[in-house]
Amino acid sequence: GVCMEENTDVCDDGEEMIENGTIYTCEYGGWGPGEPVPDGTACDDDNSDTEYDVYINGICVGTPVNHAPVIDHLGFAGEFVTNETDYVCLDFNIYDEDGDNIDGIADWVINGVLAESLPIDECFNLESYQDDIEVGDELSVIVTVWDGEYEVTATITTMIEEEPE
Repeated sequence: GVCMEENTDVCDDGEEMIENGTIYTCEYGGWGPGEPVPDGTACDDDNSDTEYDVYINGICVGTPVNHAPVIDHLGFAGEFVTNETDYVCLDFNIYDEDGDNIDGIADWVINGVLAESLPIDECFNLESYQDDIEVGDELSVIVTVWDGEYEVTATITTMIEEEPE
């Protein structure tokens, strides 16, 4: 159900066609000699990782898209956190599709109160707060990572459990 012209050399006067960075205008039923597409003319470079595609010197180019970092997995290392746990570490998988450098911070929170902010790869010294915590208290960590342009946050929470005997 698609009509295809057999002769692409035939055109309607005033019709324009862009091919290989050159713009052709139809004159007297045929394509004229063509001239370079003006810089800044919108185009599509068929690359999903670019945006704002325009012609520059007859070539369609786009501005690379910076993807936000991804927190693919975030958890507490080990099985559980107890009233006898000394250090709590994070188990995570964080990446940036563009390969940008990622930096991050972990805000450790006990019962809704910020206890300490640490780099994401540094373990939290829960032993320092043993006098302030009890079985059933809530331990959360808010992880924030960034790549220089985008920032992403994730939160995980656990309850302080009784140390098994």
